[in-house]
Amino acid sequence: MKVLLSNSMRGWAGGENWTLSTARSLTAAGVEVLLLCAPGSALHERALEPGPDGTAGGYRMLTESIGTFPNPFRIRRLGRLLRHEGVQLVCVNLDRELRTLAPAARSASSSIRVVRRRGSDLPLGNGIRQRFTYSRLVDGLLVNSEATMRTILSASPWLDERRVRMIHNGIATDVFRPDAAAGHSARERLGVGENDFLVGTIGSVVRRKDHPTIIRACGRLSKASPSRRPRLLIAGRMTDSSYGRELEDLAGSLGMNEKDVIYTGELGAKDLPACYNALDAFVLASTSEGFGYALAEAMSSGVPSLASSASSLPEVIGGGEESVASSSGLLFPVGDDRALAAALSRLSDDPELARSLAERGRRRVELEFSLDRVTESLIEWFEHLIDTGETQMMEGGG
Repeated sequence: MKVLLSNSMRGWAGGENWTLSTARSLTAAGVEVLLLCAPGSALHERALEPGPDGTAGGYRMLTESIGTFPNPFRIRRLGRLLRHEGVQLVCVNLDRELRTLAPAARSASSSIRVVRRRGSDLPLGNGIRQRFTYSRLVDGLLVNSEATMRTILSASPWLDERRVRMIHNGIATDVFRPDAAAGHSARERLGVGENDFLVGTIGSVVRRKDHPTIIRACGRLSKASPSRRPRLLIAGRMTDSSYGRELEDLAGSLGMNEKDVIYTGELGAKDLPACYNALDAFVLASTSEGFGYALAEAMSSGVPSLASSASSLPEVIGGGEESVASSSGLLFPVGDDRALAAALSRLSDDPELARSLAERGRRRVELEFSLDRVTESLIEWFEHLIDTGETQMMEGGG
């Protein structure tokens, strides 16, 4: 099987994480992979680096700047490339890629399958363009959570649900694993003491992640337990400087100083596992998530984890009532800093609860979200789509 994975985003977020990890895992499973990304993008740079095991990715990389509007010359050139390379399936991450690569695939061969991956919990839209594109040019729609699938199907009744496949994101459990020594070293580098209660959130520093709720919760916890004042680590790329100033102002208004809130900026792939292991509690307070990579990575790392009840996050944690222990974490209502503060207080005061949540979280990721299991499901679905396309072409005499 030969697959082209396309992601033309310049920054780094969950979609780029999925693209690179999938390119590596498919290659390791024996699939021939062409990875198409924007030149000089974060994905391009990380794809050139050795994988977590220290070896090269094994996939071939193509660089292409795909604009918002389809270019007929680019479509024709990419169509020739797909035909020459014998690509059997194209998987894209953005609609602008779809508008270029779907016609390119159709021009190359009617048997090439086109998959659109949707990683955000947002509807497709109901315009004529969306209806035509997803009815005529897309053979399969890949979503990463039941929540995202519900959102899309409920907002687009015209979409054939048989074309939609839910496969969770995969987590490299051999990379994101409990490592006390790495966590201790990371705490030392961050200037965090052994007895400090370190709360952390990791991911792009954008409004959707709702950092103010975490800051307010830590502020409440500081007032309630001055003897064990929590410290908050915010790791991730700051894309909006005004949002960053708002967070700093909010922390200042609550009496939290630079020692109380630590900003690391974007972390490299090698630094992430140690950063997770440095935490006493991980929080993802998002108002919307397609999956929640950071939450699953923290759970895989054996960190007691808390999440808002938004979108897919209860799905990742594994159910349970809001603000009470579930199978593998604690949930709190979206934007409810009081509930989050109470949950953090419970973890701080109850080491046995923290330990059991950490163990159950790790076990859940191993059973449900391991990269090997997810890759197996993805290959099975891709092969089914390819077989269907080849059958249709033979029946049509193509």
